[in-house]
Amino acid sequence: MNRKNLLLPFLLLPLISCQSNSGTDVEQSRQIGALEQKQRIILSQIDDLEQKHKNLDTKVSDLEKRLASLQAKVTNIENQKVADNKPKPQEPDPNKKYDIPVGESFVLGPRDAKVTITEWMDFQ
Repeated sequence: MNRKNLLLPFLLLPLISCQSNSGTDVEQSRQIGALEQKQRIILSQIDDLEQKHKNLDTKVSDLEKRLASLQAKVTNIENQKVADNKPKPQEPDPNKKYDIPVGESFVLGPRDAKVTITEWMDFQ
């Protein structure tokens, strides 16, 4: 419910219970006019406050989005640093000779060949 609708009965209460000491309609009209002027001022102030509230909500929402973006960037930077600090797997040296025992494995060709190609397979 709108705040204006909630405040309106309280602002009109002085108008309803207003009694003039002089008993003249002119005095009552003047008091009513003064109260109506005060009511318009209060309603204008309420409008201003509501507009400021909306502006603050918008600014807070924008700040929350920017904060989330910055947090994501910081997380990415931290993850990148962790990834950079991981030791890289050592690659095989192409100039190194590797002796792989054949044992009782199946072999094609002579066992004393100058070049041996070894193939690993996993039959699961």
